[in-house]
Amino acid sequence: MVVTTAEIRRKLDQGGQRWTVPLLTRPAELEAQAVPLDQYLVGAFLGDGGITSSTMYLTTADAEVLANIRAALPEGVELVPSGGRYGYRVRAPERWYNPIRWHFAQLGILGLRSWEKHIPESYLWNGADVRLAMLQGLLDTDGWVVAHSSSVGYATTSERLADGVEFLVRSLGGVVTRRTVVTSYTYRGEKRKGRLSWRLTLNLPASIAPFRLSRKLAHVRPKVKWRQPRRYIVGYEAVGEEAGVCFHIDHPSSLYVANDFIVTH
Repeated sequence: MVVTTAEIRRKLDQGGQRWTVPLLTRPAELEAQAVPLDQYLVGAFLGDGGITSSTMYLTTADAEVLANIRAALPEGVELVPSGGRYGYRVRAPERWYNPIRWHFAQLGILGLRSWEKHIPESYLWNGADVRLAMLQGLLDTDGWVVAHSSSVGYATTSERLADGVEFLVRSLGGVVTRRTVVTSYTYRGEKRKGRLSWRLTLNLPASIAPFRLSRKLAHVRPKVKWRQPRRYIVGYEAVGEEAGVCFHIDHPSSLYVANDFIVTH
């Protein structure tokens, strides 16, 4: 169905029908490129890892996540127990050279605190298999299934990391809604205000498995029709009058993909 922008505006002003726009029918085909470290491993460390300049460690209580990460480690590198029941640090065969720390430094994500973390560009602008594995590493560690829903939740104190997760989901044909909350914590009996947290709700196509972790994947319910991903037009904003160019796509639908993976006419 094709409608004019004037008709969309009129309906929105009347508080009536909310129009939807088509979504990707398959993951966006971005050019594949080589990456220095396994994408699931990088995602898991961005989720539950400490990536300081002096050491690298991971905290997880899931043996399955641990097995997935160990399978992705460079040759000779180990995860050894350290710092508590669920703590592990990265140990390299050469004391003076840790390939994971070195590659994290080259990617610009070494030494970042939790609110500074972000997904390197080479892992965002890559093939669908790389983007999905990166998302699974992040969600296996810091994601959850929204109760009574087939949607997935994710939280981070890093706005850049939230932006990256949103990019991954949209590029795979899903949609994201976000909100912010101010976290709190208790220190020596005193309740204190924490950092701003970005809370994302992810709705992915049924063909996309958001987790590798079977414990979480088992709670992802089949999507009924009204829970399928949808992108709504909820408002409009005047941006002035400028010269424009119209063009036609040589395809029966005449659709193309614009910024933020928005399908448009």
